[in-house]
Amino acid sequence: MLYNCGKSVRGYAQTRKTISNSVPSDVPTSISPTSGGFSFEPRKFVSTPKQFGKSSADLLPLDGFSASDPRFGAAQLQHRVANKVREGLLSQGSTLLELSERSSLSPGMKYDRLVRIQRGETLMQLADLINWSALFEGVRELLAREQFGFQSDHF
Repeated sequence: MLYNCGKSVRGYAQTRKTISNSVPSDVPTSISPTSGGFSFEPRKFVSTPKQFGKSSADLLPLDGFSASDPRFGAAQLQHRVANKVREGLLSQGSTLLELSERSSLSPGMKYDRLVRIQRGETLMQLADLINWSALFEGVRELLAREQFGFQSDHF
């Protein structure tokens, strides 16, 4: 009944309970059953959170999580993009603060949010990815080179 065009949400509480019960208790995030989709902190799915966005090396999943988990895949992509942004800023002799002060940036690209994305504390959105690819050749090259499809244990 959740798909009933917003007219009726009978079954919502049961669906929410079912989803909550199906997520292992050790998962450090929540999964929303609403149209909001995933809601998690990417760096909590990697074995070395302080490395997020600061190393060109790929990250490893946190113990207990598979590399095929789509949340880890999203975290890995965000880590790679964050590195390309960091490297792009360094090569331009610029900073994230200077970038955030540009009037040409899309709405929502405020300094505090950009810092959280770079650290993996906030989940990057598709609009952020498009913005980064418009600003940084390294991000465009990364997206053109990589194949992000993978086999998942969940499907």
